[in-house]
Amino acid sequence: MTIYSFWIYDKHCNCIYSREYTHSNKSAHAQRTASVLISSPGATVTADSSGVEMQNGMGAPQGTVNKRNDDNISKLLFGICFSLRKIANSITKDGTETAREGDESFDSNIVNNGNRVRTFSTLNYKCHMYETLTGLKMIVVTDMQCRDLGTELANLFNTVYVRNVVENCACPVEFRPGEYIDNTIFTDGVDSYWTNLVEFR
Repeated sequence: MTIYSFWIYDKHCNCIYSREYTHSNKSAHAQRTASVLISSPGATVTADSSGVEMQNGMGAPQGTVNKRNDDNISKLLFGICFSLRKIANSITKDGTETAREGDESFDSNIVNNGNRVRTFSTLNYKCHMYETLTGLKMIVVTDMQCRDLGTELANLFNTVYVRNVVENCACPVEFRPGEYIDNTIFTDGVDSYWTNLVEFR
């Protein structure tokens, strides 16, 4: 079981955080899913305006942070999750609610999480989703053998995200387009959380 990447989207559909992990013991099957992985054998620590590439030194996981926030992969991942959520909600509507078109504030399925999409899978990977009532979406991409990580995403939100983003006065809660979570303490907390799970290898 492997965790490939972790994404956070705000309520305005902007990717405000992306963390992709490079595992040294990738199988040939995982190599075929290069669209959700970043391969960087022998990576060096570099920084640029779009993110930081991490080196596997002192136990830190290897991979990238905020490199693909505006990439097509990020947009496609959000689009898939958004579309599946819309389909799931439209299937369960009973027709008695009269909210304006496009206004979901009175939709009991959303408020009560009546029909949430928690995971979906393809031939190569599995996506686990968690959405807060404020519209924040967290998505983790894993291999097919991984169990449902919805509870772990909720726990990650309640511990790492709330502590290091919401309660951090130096970090905005409302992100403008092009703004990302660049808090290294948050990244360390995310890395620590995922690497302590059995699924991370």
